Amino acid sequence: MANFKYLKNKMFATFKLISEITISSIILINCYSSLINNTIKKNEKKLKTDMIEPTVKIATISKKENTVTPNLNISYIPDDVIKNVIEDFGQYFINNPEIKLNINMAVYQKMVDLGVIIPQASIQEKVDWILKNYNLTMSQFKVIIGVVLAEAGPNNYEECYAVINTIFNRSICSRWVNSANQYLGEGKGTNLYSQVINKNQFSVYFAGNKPYRFYTEETPETMPGVMAIIDFLYGTFSRNPETFEIEWNGPAVLHDTVSFVGNSTTPGYDYYMYSSIGNKHGVHMKEEEYLTHHFTKITEKEVEQKAIAAKNYCNEYKKAILEGAEADKAKLLAKIRS
Repeated sequence: MANFKYLKNKMFATFKLISEITISSIILINCYSSLINNTIKKNEKKLKTDMIEPTVKIATISKKENTVTPNLNISYIPDDVIKNVIEDFGQYFINNPEIKLNINMAVYQKMVDLGVIIPQASIQEKVDWILKNYNLTMSQFKVIIGVVLAEAGPNNYEECYAVINTIFNRSICSRWVNSANQYLGEGKGTNLYSQVINKNQFSVYFAGNKPYRFYTEETPETMPGVMAIIDFLYGTFSRNPETFEIEWNGPAVLHDTVSFVGNSTTPGYDYYMYSSIGNKHGVHMKEEEYLTHHFTKITEKEVEQKAIAAKNYCNEYKKAILEGAEADKAKLLAKIRS
């Protein structure tokens, strides 16, 4: 047991170092098989003959960019050991979802299966998941995007986040759900799309020129707002400590209000602005109005951090488009000249 405890502490310390040292540092830790032999007494003979001496090699994080380029090679770590150690260092990866490990696929899948790390989905994978989980079609999702961006401003990540939060709040508020049910039909009120097209709610949807239609497609200008909607609805995931399965914690909720007006309007309620050029949000939900509490609460600071990450992504997105356009232009010129 003493050897096992030492191994457990050693592994925990190794993973913790990921957040503490710079990208230029490399830690090489040798976890000898003799430390593990006593951990699984039933398989002691098998371990002595079959077990390969494991090596954990970890490169580290750059604090400035908050990114990771590790090289993690694990020759062999028994599931029993990982499942014990996971209680200590597993939460670190859950609390830092931006961390990605560059490891061989067999080890990566093992760590995912055991809940040590949560795989990061691509933007398209997140959208596909949102459509399925929120019971939306792509055309409906584009209407939601258009309405949010028209109400908040396509480049204002924080305000887009606050507006989609309001729409979600209405979909879990009995008062607003009943209103949508009366207008659109029983059972419709809990759907995000229904709340967006509910009678007399969003002028950008009902106005004659339908302003929302200008913001339904992904462009470098609309991507910050699109990212805010995706980040909110995709929410957070964590590992179930009992089953080790990855579970959805619900959308990442910033506020509990169900109404907002333009920043030039004086509302008849106490309000709060999540952006200096955003809307005025107010009218808090009452406890008895909640139809579900399946969501995760986050802070403005956390939304600001999400906004920074989204900005970096959008810059890369814009760069890729520009580089693609230049490449297409070069091909066209070459074709003309030939």
